[in-house]
Amino acid sequence: MIEKKIPGNIQRRFFKNICWQDEYGRDSWTRKETDIEDAEVVSSKIAHSDRHAPAIDIDVPAYLIPSSTPGHSHLYIDVAMSWRQYKKLLKALDQAGIVEYGYLRASLKRKRTDLRVPWLKKGM
Repeated sequence: MIEKKIPGNIQRRFFKNICWQDEYGRDSWTRKETDIEDAEVVSSKIAHSDRHAPAIDIDVPAYLIPSSTPGHSHLYIDVAMSWRQYKKLLKALDQAGIVEYGYLRASLKRKRTDLRVPWLKKGM
């Protein structure tokens, strides 16, 4: 059995994708908060808090937790900050070319960043 553990000392919130089809046959999805056992993503949101601890999809080589895409990594930083502060960091990382603009845009829309849990690979 795979040990399900997220690095760091901050307890984060987990989400699972929920997909359904409407009466016209269009697919829709949302993310529902769940526990670590059923999680598909770990977020920047700190459990029982309105603060964030960065959990960022890094698009440059780094010695972190490798993602499913070769040469990419996931970064966890144990620094609590407000959403306003975190947005500034995300925008700076986008400007620096460290994260993709699409990742920034999606994160701003949902008001958090999400990373696939390390034991779940793309396409599973």
